[in-house]
Amino acid sequence: ETGNTEEDLHRIFKAKFLPRRKVKFGKNTYNLPISTTSLNKIEFSEYFERVSVEAGELGITLPDPEDYYKKIGRAEK
Repeated sequence: ETGNTEEDLHRIFKAKFLPRRKVKFGKNTYNLPISTTSLNKIEFSEYFERVSVEAGELGITLPDPEDYYKKIGRAEK
């Protein structure tokens, strides 16, 4: 437990670990992290590993996604 919301953690990890893209809005240009939904399996696996290492430094162990899918009786996505 970090004391942060799930959404805040998602935004923090995206900002920390994902590549950015330039988005123009009006007269301004923003460098925003890409969406995790745009990552392929390998990219998402690398992203998850970085998040897992970060969590581990705080003493938090994240569940293995493969174990999760086995537990619910579904093949890995």
